[in-house]
Order: sequence, then C-alpha cells, then structure tokens
Amino acid sequence: MEQNKNNEKKKIPTKQLPTKLTLTIRILVGAYLMYTAYGLFPGATSPTEENHLFLAFFMVVFAVIGVMLLVVSGRSLLQGRYVDGELDAGEEEVSDEDAPL
Repeated sequence: MEQNKNNEKKKIPTKQLPTKLTLTIRILVGAYLMYTAYGLFPGATSPTEENHLFLAFFMVVFAVIGVMLLVVSGRSLLQGRYVDGELDAGEEEVSDEDAPL
C-alpha cells in the first residue's frame, strides 16, 4: 500500500497550468530568440563594427532567454504539465465558503 502512494505522479491543479498552445508558442519564441542571437553573431564578433559590444551583450541575452524558454517550455510540454495533460488534476470543486459573492 505504501509503495503505491510513492509511485503515483503528483497531480498539479489546473488553475496554474498553461495550455498546450501557450507552451508551443513559448517554444517558438525561444527558437526565434536563438535565431536572432545567431544573426547578431557576425556583428558582435567584428572589431570593425562600431557597436560590437552592444550587439554582443544582446546576443548573449537573447541566447540565454531563448534557451531558458526552450528548456522550461519543452520539458513542461513533454511531461504533460498543461491543461488536459498527463499531470492535470482537473478542476477543483469550489466549496460554498470559497465561492465569490
């Protein structure tokens, strides 16, 4: 009996989960930021470019944010952390005390 409780996956309340479409859009935005960082690479590495430090800074910022979006959203999408996903606990019942007036 104790072993079954430990093997069950933890359910996550629906109110805190993004939709599958939102996670997909986040992945696409992360990929676009990675593409933009790659596009800034020639200007950032060229010492003849007037503002190469400015471009290098934003190349790094775009790359870091893009990777974070790809990893976090991709992991959530693969694990089913979205509405109607594998870890969706469903709607919680609202008691009379919690109901809005």
